[in-house]
Amino acid sequence: MMTLNTFMSPFYEDEAGTMMPGICTGWSVSEDGLIYTLTMDPAARFSDGTQVTAADLKFSWEYLTWPETASWASSYLTGPIVGYAEVVAGSTRELAGLVVVDDATLEITLSEPYTPFNKALTLNVGGVVKKENVLSGDDWDTNPVCCGPYKLESWNKDSGELNWVTNEHWWKTPPTIQKINYRYVQDPNTQGIMYDNNEVDVIQPADILAAQLKVGPNVAELLPIPQGGTVFFAFDTTRAPFEDANVRRALLKASDMGTIIQAVFQGGANPAFGLTSPNLAGFANPGPYFDPEGAKAALAASTYGSADSLPPISVRVPTNVTEYVRVAEALQQMWKETLGVDVTISLRAQGEEADDGISQVFRLSFGTLFNDPAVIVAGLGLSTNSFMVNWVKAQNADLDAILIDANTRPSEEVEKRIELSQQAEAMLMEEAYYIPIIWVEYYFATKPWVNGLKSNSVLSLYTLPEMTISKH
Repeated sequence: MMTLNTFMSPFYEDEAGTMMPGICTGWSVSEDGLIYTLTMDPAARFSDGTQVTAADLKFSWEYLTWPETASWASSYLTGPIVGYAEVVAGSTRELAGLVVVDDATLEITLSEPYTPFNKALTLNVGGVVKKENVLSGDDWDTNPVCCGPYKLESWNKDSGELNWVTNEHWWKTPPTIQKINYRYVQDPNTQGIMYDNNEVDVIQPADILAAQLKVGPNVAELLPIPQGGTVFFAFDTTRAPFEDANVRRALLKASDMGTIIQAVFQGGANPAFGLTSPNLAGFANPGPYFDPEGAKAALAASTYGSADSLPPISVRVPTNVTEYVRVAEALQQMWKETLGVDVTISLRAQGEEADDGISQVFRLSFGTLFNDPAVIVAGLGLSTNSFMVNWVKAQNADLDAILIDANTRPSEEVEKRIELSQQAEAMLMEEAYYIPIIWVEYYFATKPWVNGLKSNSVLSLYTLPEMTISKH
């Protein structure tokens, strides 16, 4: 929500998906699609008054890629750049494909053409940080040098409250709103109470609260965000019994997600029967995957043969999304009734590691980082991308080949790229690496006195500097 307004990226998208200048004023790409050249805005300044240069952008992307940064999103920006694998492996600190030509020019060389790379330039994870600040110590993030219209004034990590004030060195139109207060509230009921009591002006409601608001009296205050996404369970294929595709298929086919989502969300959310969300051009509108007899056949065909031979299975679910705890509980009962499989639910409290080292199934989600037909299937399926590397841990050469073909074909071949993306989605579902839960619709709930709020595909409030608050 505030990343772009704190660490400005080279470009950003508006609500229509148009690229807008951030710390850069222009870009170009070579005819072979391998070399991108970015031109920095000479007026761009950090909050300490120093100029933002191409060297700062280079370091920021390298820092994003360092293994100790542990960014879930680095592969979606720096993954296509020459030298990415070496930096992720820790064998070098610099991306060979980033060359500072001069203070105003950064040259980027890709390992192979990547059609959506210009869209990746708009991701807020590509925002600029200052090297000296980042390397000053572990607490740099509570006192960062910023390059957005706002700078962080305070961050209480215990309470989850952050405050921003305007950046006096912001080089574009000065913001009208002088101070931003953010409070991290996990519980959807508390979110709703605070909103109803006018304790907050804007919230991004939890999925269950958004579902309730959509059928309630404040529906007119819901502002749709041009981002889609999918919530799902992911299998760690390196942990038994999920190295066996038939065990994964058995649990997928034993999941009546249509019935579960209706019960949990009361009609306020759509069950997902695939991975590509409806806001993307590659959406194929697949039918339900629930097939109890097919589930039994898959389990019988597995190397384990029956539920009695399976090792203990644990599903890891964060406690701040109580609706998905209920989904997991429903699946626990459903898998037992259909397959005789016993499952335990591991609840992850705020601050705990997402992976407890024991569980094999994890509740995760993926938003459409930008509008491209392959963005979700490549994000979840390409073996070099973060979800496969960190969660599913599978290598599938056939799937990689399809996704690389989709990502390297020119944008003019949109129909072929959609066809390839749909092939990849079908393969992902056949391999049962994931169990889709819902296709997410994102919203901000905004009070009537909030004027000018607009958001984009990565949830950035890009109009924040121009927004106003009316008297109320």
